[in-house]
Amino acid sequence: MIDVHVLHTPTHRRWHEECRASLQGAPIRVHAIDGSAPDFCLGTARAQGFSLGSSEFVSYVDDDDVVVPFAFEKCLRVLRGSPELAGVYTDEILVDEIGGFVSPGVSIDPAPFVDWLPLLRVPGQPGQFMHHLVVFRRAAIEPHLKGMEGRRIPEPYLIAKAGSFARVPGVGYFWRIHPRNTFSGFSREEIATAAAELERC
Repeated sequence: MIDVHVLHTPTHRRWHEECRASLQGAPIRVHAIDGSAPDFCLGTARAQGFSLGSSEFVSYVDDDDVVVPFAFEKCLRVLRGSPELAGVYTDEILVDEIGGFVSPGVSIDPAPFVDWLPLLRVPGQPGQFMHHLVVFRRAAIEPHLKGMEGRRIPEPYLIAKAGSFARVPGVGYFWRIHPRNTFSGFSREEIATAAAELERC
């Protein structure tokens, strides 16, 4: 079983049902996180979400995205067979507002993500990059949740601190690209600042 938190934001309501439907039947417990507060901070919300539940494994899904059937099952299989891993990740596909194909994700084709690459590295694997879907071993990330709080781009920090990761072959996630998603809200300067902070961790 995996404890999965879903961040709910008012600007993504049109996709909530599609996201919810993609989670049905998966071996997960879903925890909703409210992202509507005026002082909302992504890092603090992620830390809160990862602390919920008691399952050995944890993950997160954004409310405008879709998880591919059996992606969580495949991740669980690898994690249970490899206790040395802090987590696993799948490939992703970028889709538009109505679900149409846009491009492969960073683990398949890093070139379009050049500004983000310092933040998407797979620890200990030069030239390899990861984004969604990620499933963590709870014990590997619990000591680092406090360090996520206050960070606008928190996931790379957690991945860098947690330990080793393995790629689960195949697409596990459809990442929706649109003007209101979190990815679109960061400037190059913010990305560069986050990358510099990560180097100092």
